[in-house]
Amino acid sequence: MKSIFKPSPQTPEQYVISHQRGYNFINPLLDFEQPYKEMPRLEAKIKDYIFKAQKDGKAKNISIYFRQLNTGKTISFNDRLKFSPASLLKVPLMIASLKQAEIDPNFLYLPVTFDIPPDEQTVPNFRFGEPIEFGQTYTVEELIARLIINSDNNAGLLLLQVVDGGVLDRVYSDLEIVLPNLPGVENYMTVKEYSKFIRILFNSTYLTREMSESALYIMSLSHFDGGIVRGVGPDVTVAHKFGERDIDGVKQLHDCGIMYFENNPSLICIMTRGGKFDDLETVIADVTKIVADHINKN
Repeated sequence: MKSIFKPSPQTPEQYVISHQRGYNFINPLLDFEQPYKEMPRLEAKIKDYIFKAQKDGKAKNISIYFRQLNTGKTISFNDRLKFSPASLLKVPLMIASLKQAEIDPNFLYLPVTFDIPPDEQTVPNFRFGEPIEFGQTYTVEELIARLIINSDNNAGLLLLQVVDGGVLDRVYSDLEIVLPNLPGVENYMTVKEYSKFIRILFNSTYLTREMSESALYIMSLSHFDGGIVRGVGPDVTVAHKFGERDIDGVKQLHDCGIMYFENNPSLICIMTRGGKFDDLETVIADVTKIVADHINKN
């Protein structure tokens, strides 16, 4: 395999600044939330669509966070609703893997054998590409690619065996995001919280520039072509990750990433909950199209 690695709206007065803790002499900036800047026409169109989609039964809950990364203009809807991020968590796992590789460059080439028993493997509702094979050996680098591009759950299980748990936990704690897998808690993350993972990659404030670039490049190769990708159209590159979950018949489908419009890269994160995956995917695509049309006209 060819290597793909190189060595609720804020009030106008409110700034939110996140710094990395644990240092005496420096104060690394991780994230910076600028004052809210209005986009009333776009906001009205999205609000009308959400109302209609919920009225038509396409989704029970829709949560949206949109941010133009060069200007800081931001729109959010229902941004306090909590969801189960599911496969979205493969992005922080990738970030932790790359952070460990910054410490030990040989980590990317560490061989890992897929020996997880079938009864401990997980089967996703959306399948892409060839899954990793039982008994075969893969490098960490290959597992990261399969984790994101194919959303391979078993690649994630293998990475969890070799990634330092402290490094992974710190990805969450540095961004002040609750750790996953809390006992009895299914829905615990909001769109605004999750967007931090995407923003630290775009701003290369957590990983090196080379690692951040590689991470977003991998995300641009995702085989999931519904949701954001379908809504934005074929001419715009999208670096994104989707997540899906079925809890007692209640579906959740999310898609979060960066749309690389010319001179206007924009982050969009949409989390949904409802009865049918197809309807939820359509909602994500429709909202994205509304946003894309607005960007293209302005």
